Amino acid sequence: MEDPAVTVVIEKYMSMYPFSVKEGVETAERMLGHRYPHEKSIITGELLALIFICGKPEFRLNELVFGSDKKMDHVNSWLLEKLTELKGLGCNDRLLASVYQNFWVRSEGKMFREVESLGKTRDLDVADWVRARTGFPGLFYTMCLAVMDIDEPEPILAATYEKMVVFIDDINDIASMVRDRRDGVLNSLELTESPHSRTLSAIADIFCVIQRFNPDVVEKIALFMMDYIYLHLDSPRYKDMGPSDRKICESWIALLEGYLASYKLTQKELA
Repeated sequence: MEDPAVTVVIEKYMSMYPFSVKEGVETAERMLGHRYPHEKSIITGELLALIFICGKPEFRLNELVFGSDKKMDHVNSWLLEKLTELKGLGCNDRLLASVYQNFWVRSEGKMFREVESLGKTRDLDVADWVRARTGFPGLFYTMCLAVMDIDEPEPILAATYEKMVVFIDDINDIASMVRDRRDGVLNSLELTESPHSRTLSAIADIFCVIQRFNPDVVEKIALFMMDYIYLHLDSPRYKDMGPSDRKICESWIALLEGYLASYKLTQKELA
């Protein structure tokens, strides 16, 4: 049962970040809504919205809505209520527990207080340092796996986690490069030799690994990856993505479609 007082406070805080809420809900709908029960995607969207908001540096500094001693208490209570709802819908409870634990580290972390003075600079060392302490890609992937109708998803998570984090981070950064340049932000991947090659390698490695599991897993993870790329291609947030990067992202979708078609053909021949 939701605590009305907690809900009011959370909704009031979320109202300060309408774009993050919209982005969270639209992400869940794009990634989950067309293949999984609508109620699952709605709750997941609310949780992603909260995760997006709690990833903002000002969340740790803004005391206009929450007192410093109550802010995380309200967030924590609301998070547990939503995760309990997902568990009641048949989502994997062990992965949901992992989501909670990782979220707490992320939202309660203090690293942004320390890097706040860096201003609009995101070089490779700073980006990797912050990423390692926020863990958003892993949190996002774990959340989606918990909601997917996959038997025993924990081995999938363990086998694909490292490469999937690279995939999730790099697709997001590649889509963000033009926007970052426009906003005067130095993006970490602009300092690497070939972010596109790294992403291509991650896709190949992930698909190689998931073939160890059953055909249902192969199809769902491949579709998850395609949907994640589509999400960035379709999002207004990344409307400034250059045509060359857009074509490369589209080629990765085609590659995944090819991998999946080839895998299905092989399975059919073996049957």
